Amino acid sequence: MLKNILQKLYSIDHIPSLPLIKFRVEELCQSHVQNKVVNIEKLLEYVVFEPSLTIEFLKIANTDSFGFNNKISSVEKALHILDNELMRLILMQHPVIPFLKEFDEIVRAEFLKLTKHSIEVRVVMKKLIEAIKNKKLLSHLTGSELLTAATLHDIGLIFLLIYFPKEYFEISDQIKKSHMVQSRWKQTKSLPDHSLLSGLLCQNWNLPRVITSAVTFHHCPWSSTATHKLGIELLYVADNLSPFYYEIFYESDIFTIEEHLIMKKQLLAIVEKLGIKIFDLARLRFAAAEKCEKIYNTFGI
Repeated sequence: MLKNILQKLYSIDHIPSLPLIKFRVEELCQSHVQNKVVNIEKLLEYVVFEPSLTIEFLKIANTDSFGFNNKISSVEKALHILDNELMRLILMQHPVIPFLKEFDEIVRAEFLKLTKHSIEVRVVMKKLIEAIKNKKLLSHLTGSELLTAATLHDIGLIFLLIYFPKEYFEISDQIKKSHMVQSRWKQTKSLPDHSLLSGLLCQNWNLPRVITSAVTFHHCPWSSTATHKLGIELLYVADNLSPFYYEIFYESDIFTIEEHLIMKKQLLAIVEKLGIKIFDLARLRFAAAEKCEKIYNTFGI
């Protein structure tokens, strides 16, 4: 099974999108068809929150055909270097989540859940960056890199869900029966860790190393020796502060998953380094929840 998963990962050209979001994007492009100009600012309002389209545009922008010395790390930059016809072509050809027979409705519901989580983590990341007192800590990182990593951090899970739904739900059932989420994934011999899959996808599609490292180690930043370790740590904190995704776990603490509670000392050390107080994190989480609700309404999800 592991061999099949990796073969599929290295052979695919696209990760499908959620139909509703792609429909909104196509609707936006269609409204500007007479001018033959895509409104990039409006397009960004949708694309930056959608993992599949984010990685699609970054993949195209980072191909050898553009020949940039530095890799493109933000969708905004990617859209500005692509001409209107190419953008329209990408959007037209980009697939949506397919019908998957017996798993169809279940897969779509889970896909929506993962998409919402990506939106939440990106929103939290933006607010987290704003809350950092010592901005010098970010001197080797850009906000665009961090926000892109937030959107893409679970792209490996989306890949598994779309192409290996049976195995995905088998593992999900095991996780629900376990108190240790991450260890359950690691104990499963037949499937690689979803964080590793996220990193392999980003690496395979030539995304910047800082993004690849962040998504690969976002559940265990202390295991990384990457140059931009702070980016990984920030993604770890943002993932923990996701407002709605982990509501199935009954914890009053703002750090909700038991796996992360066990490692709370390391997480709090990161927060202390950022100069952010726990009370500020709680307020940040509530503010992010309000923002996410507005985005969901915009998308109609």
